[in-house]
Amino acid sequence: MPVECICPVCLKPFSVPPSRLKGVKTIVCSKDCYNTMFSKKVLCRCLFCGKEFTLPPARIRSGGGKYCSNICKHADRTTSAEKRCEVCGEPIKVNPSRPQKRFCSYACRGKAMRGEAHPQYKQEKISTYGYIYDRKASEYWFEHRKIAEQIMGRKLESGEIIHHIDGDRRNNCVENLMYFPTISAHLLFHSGKGEPGIPLKEMMQHEDRQLALTGI
Repeated sequence: MPVECICPVCLKPFSVPPSRLKGVKTIVCSKDCYNTMFSKKVLCRCLFCGKEFTLPPARIRSGGGKYCSNICKHADRTTSAEKRCEVCGEPIKVNPSRPQKRFCSYACRGKAMRGEAHPQYKQEKISTYGYIYDRKASEYWFEHRKIAEQIMGRKLESGEIIHHIDGDRRNNCVENLMYFPTISAHLLFHSGKGEPGIPLKEMMQHEDRQLALTGI
């Protein structure tokens, strides 16, 4: 039994057999309406000459729509403007459709993207345990332990602990750091059975007094 439908192009009613509707998202009443529906073109602009032109959506989905003709396509790939590398200053050739080129080689690009210039650069490096650390080549160190070593004037042993008083492991100001000579003393303090450690601020004041007494 035929099924009544409405043409999406001319809005006229028409009937089709049920078999015509299987697996079809859109159906029209005639070949003219079909051509009208699928002849809609998209406005494009040539990357080389700037001329406006139209193409079917299917051509754009397959990678077209960049150039108005093969002449412009060939000219864009062979014509280039001179530009200077931002790192070494060497001249480089830049196509008009790709003006964002800034470096002459991957080596120069790597030099320019180091440190703070890198788009993913983070001012602070945070470990998986929440401590701020830094590294140079194969050597790395935690900031809170480095501060303690500078105050104490020596390198900390592996069993010596620097505790954060307020619990914020990123707060490495001297007033927030406390020294424990052993791991067990630190664990006892956390369990409520041990004595608190030595604040680094008191140790720093003690070092200042020692320097004043010696006259250094």
